[in-house]
This record gives sequence, C-alpha cells and structure tokens, in this order.
Amino acid sequence: MTVTDREALYTKKEVHKVLKAGDFLKALGYPTEAEGLRIVSNGSVLNVPHSTVDVKRFFDIYGAQVPSLRGKTTRRHVMVHRVENPTSKMQITDQQVIADVIHVVGEKFLLSISSP
Repeated sequence: MTVTDREALYTKKEVHKVLKAGDFLKALGYPTEAEGLRIVSNGSVLNVPHSTVDVKRFFDIYGAQVPSLRGKTTRRHVMVHRVENPTSKMQITDQQVIADVIHVVGEKFLLSISSP
C-alpha cells in the first residue's frame, strides 16, 4: 500500500488530526511509536490536544520517522564475536631467507632464497 492508499482508509478529518499529531511528534524530537504513546497517555506533557489514537494512526499511515531511525542507529554498539577453532594447532617453523643484489651486464637483479 502506498501512503495515499493508507490515507484513503481514514476520513479527511482523521487525516487532518493525524497530520497535527505528526507535527507534535516532530516538535518532541521524533520519538518512537511507544515513546509517543507514552507521552500522550501518561500526562508527562500537559494540555496535549492529541489522543493516543491519533498517534497510532500517524505511525500506521506514515510509518517510523526517518530522523528517529537515523538517530537511534548510531547509539548501538556492535558486539564482535571471535570464533576460534579449538582443534586447530599453532604450527611454528623456522624459516631462513637470504637475499642479494646481483649485477649482470649493467642490470640489477634481486636474488632471494628461502628455506624450508
């Protein structure tokens, strides 16, 4: 469903109330749906002209607000899990590398020998 299809599910008056509730949520700093419902319902902000139904409808029609999503994603820390194979063993070998520059007919060549 597109945004216009979802708006068609509600009357013009309900959509107008939803847009006013959206402006109110924007003024609050783009809270999530749960935070917005809690602010409207528990009276932490006095004289709110919007109901919880308007806030629910706003998120039903328009979805989560983009600035809210952008702000929340930067706060999470990614946990790094290192997976080590317990059956793998560390193999230590001695290696020897010998290198020298050889001059042949005015040209320089790098000769290197490694063992084992």
